[in-house]
Amino acid sequence: MMRVNLNSVRVFCAAAKYLNFRLAAQQLHRTHGAVAQQVRQLEQQMGVTLFERLPRGLDLTPQGDMYYQECRKSIARIDKATAELMAPQGQLRLSVPPSLASRWLVRRLSDFSAQHPDIEIQLSASDKLVQLDQGEADLAIRIAANSSDPELIYEFLAPADLCMVASPNFEVQGDLNDPNVLARQRLIEDSHPSWQGVFDQYDMQAPKASMSFNQTTLALDSAIDGMGIALSPRLYIEREIADKRLKVLAEYRNQQHYSFYLVYPKQDKQGSPARQAFVAWLREQLSGVRPQVPKALAPLMGQAL
Repeated sequence: MMRVNLNSVRVFCAAAKYLNFRLAAQQLHRTHGAVAQQVRQLEQQMGVTLFERLPRGLDLTPQGDMYYQECRKSIARIDKATAELMAPQGQLRLSVPPSLASRWLVRRLSDFSAQHPDIEIQLSASDKLVQLDQGEADLAIRIAANSSDPELIYEFLAPADLCMVASPNFEVQGDLNDPNVLARQRLIEDSHPSWQGVFDQYDMQAPKASMSFNQTTLALDSAIDGMGIALSPRLYIEREIADKRLKVLAEYRNQQHYSFYLVYPKQDKQGSPARQAFVAWLREQLSGVRPQVPKALAPLMGQAL
């Protein structure tokens, strides 16, 4: 029976998750070329084409998609078994943006606690900069375009591409691919200049928002109530989309390449067993997150990642 290297399978799964060798390389701390070469070697070893190489990224072949679904579940089981065997314990202090905490992370923490009952989580929901190198927190999650502090490690976690969302009862007037039509809608803004990022692609000034909030979660609550159109990372609105409290009008791939990052001090690169267990669990939770860009909405996407 032919055997394949587990490391090669992990590389393939990362590339399949993001449909992009560059993003996979960021997660794996490798070069773009090394990831592409290892995937190509795996294809040659198996005698199967796993990816279609497209001008603006990758797409899984039917065989590749089937292989990815099975390998993803198997790797998750291996990681889970390894974490359980290590039986980490202790305290973990997290610093997480408020909207990510309330709309995504807190909803899942019961699963982590069930798997790791001996780890105490102390969660601080804040956007402010914490002094990780001075012990104010063990781990932070932040949205950033790149790392700027030489004393910290920024580890890629997930893309922060945005969804344009509104209540299913909200009536959109016209084609949102037309920036002039979009500018006439009731737009809801949070503390991030996300709408200006959309209109920058058309060399236009974003119109004044109908409503403004200092947190994304408040802007989303307003959109759920039918007050207008908001922008949000897909992670924040998974439940609302599934429950049909929000509908996705378009997806926007930000040109600044903002992403979610794990942030921790270089002096503590390996981290405690508790931190290692949480990061492994977090990646398992995000294993099914893959950027999906409808071709019909290409004018809103900007530069492909």
